[in-house]
Amino acid sequence: MIENWLNKNVGEVYKRLPKKLADRVVKQFSMSTAQFAFAVLIIFLYVSSSTTMAIQFVTHGAFANIYFFTTVTLTFFIHAFTHIGQAIFFRSITPGAITSIIIILPYSLVLYRIIEM
Repeated sequence: MIENWLNKNVGEVYKRLPKKLADRVVKQFSMSTAQFAFAVLIIFLYVSSSTTMAIQFVTHGAFANIYFFTTVTLTFFIHAFTHIGQAIFFRSITPGAITSIIIILPYSLVLYRIIEM
C-alpha cells in the first residue's frame, strides 16, 4: 500500500519539494506495508488506552486521567490536518486524507463539543 503510493508519487515529491526535504520525505516513507501497519498499530494502542482511561475516569471518578485522553485526541485531530495539507499540496489523494476528512474531523468536533458541556 505505502510502497505503491511512494513509487507512484516519488517524482511529484521531488518536483514540489526542495531536494533536501524531498530526500527526507522519501526516506521516511520508504517502508514496507508491514512496517506501516505496525506504526498504525502503535497509534491505535495509544488511542485505545487513552479511551479506556477516559471511560474509567467517567465511571470511577479520579481513578484514571481524562487529560491523557484529551491530549491524545487533540494530537490526532491536529495530525489529521497534515494528511489534508499533503493532499492539497500534492493535488492528489494521500494516505490518510479521506479517513481524516470522513472520520477524524467529525469525531473530534463532536467529541470536543461534548467535553465542553
